[in-house]
Amino acid sequence: MKGDLALGFVALDSVVQRSLHLSNSGLNTASFRVEVESGLPIQVTPADGKLNPKGAPGSTCSLKVELTAEISGPLSGEQLQQ
Repeated sequence: MKGDLALGFVALDSVVQRSLHLSNSGLNTASFRVEVESGLPIQVTPADGKLNPKGAPGSTCSLKVELTAEISGPLSGEQLQQ
């Protein structure tokens, strides 16, 4: 996966949601898992799953990313790949 999931400026004590779309472009089933650093006010659903091969039903998935702005200041993270 490439790119940023920019949430912009979020007012304190508010919630912002974004959708992320995953797609398997390969010929084999692909597994995914999203891990969020402990203590961060971010939830991702579904946090794990499998994507069927390209073109098959279930080869795409939408993830919901939700941030609850509980503290003020910048929040950032990084993408880890295995």
